[in-house]
Amino acid sequence: MSETTPTTTHCASLAAALVSATDRESRLKLFAELADETLALAIQAPTAELERFWGGLHEGFHTELLALRQPAQPKRRWFR
Repeated sequence: MSETTPTTTHCASLAAALVSATDRESRLKLFAELADETLALAIQAPTAELERFWGGLHEGFHTELLALRQPAQPKRRWFR
C-alpha cells in the first residue's frame, strides 16, 4: 500500500498507467498496487455499499494479478 491515505485519484492514475503498460513486470506491479489500494479503500469505506464496491474491485485486481503470475500453459491437442 502507499505510504499515504489511498485516494480514488491515485487509483485512477494507476489504472491509466495500466492501459499503457506493455511489459508483464510493470503490469504485475500495477495490478498489485491497485489491489492493495482498493483493499485500503474498502477498509476505509463509510458505507457497506462502498465497501462492497471497493472490495469487488480488489478481488478483480487480485484475480488478474494471480493470472499474470501463472506461467503460460501450452495448449493441449485433442489428438496425440
